[in-house]
Amino acid sequence: MLQGIEDAFRGQLRLGEQERNKALFDVSQQVFQNLNKIEQKNISAGKKYQQAFARKKDVVFKEGVYSRVDYLGKGKISGNDLVTVVIKEMLTDGTVINDMEAKDQALTQKLDAYPPVFREPLKRLQNHGSVTLVVPPEKAYGSKGLPPKIPPGATMVYSVRIVDSQPEPAK
Repeated sequence: MLQGIEDAFRGQLRLGEQERNKALFDVSQQVFQNLNKIEQKNISAGKKYQQAFARKKDVVFKEGVYSRVDYLGKGKISGNDLVTVVIKEMLTDGTVINDMEAKDQALTQKLDAYPPVFREPLKRLQNHGSVTLVVPPEKAYGSKGLPPKIPPGATMVYSVRIVDSQPEPAK
């Protein structure tokens, strides 16, 4: 392959167009097969993780997502309240993809504006509560993943904490 790159730079192609196309096709087939193997491995590992998480105390399965309230919090929240959260996104092996708190970042929006994967578990919490979510690939990044950090077929784990909630400002 490296020789082909060098030949292209020199303008001295050793393979004809048909041979180059076949070589490119063969390489793309190999890449596709490797990605498929990675995806299947991740799906299998993710299912095992989901099953183990589901056996833990107080885990709820709703709309295809596992969730467990880690801390209920205090003070009711309504759908129109502005809710500020920090989210830690991880792979099932513990690899941290994104940690908003470590980056001193937070997200604020109406509770009802959060994506369903987060909204429904957040509705079970009160102010300053926290929840752990285990999200299967079809509800997360799917078979494509999000290269280079999130592989295809990855089950995602989210630790979500409500930093604060405020009633919607009067208009």
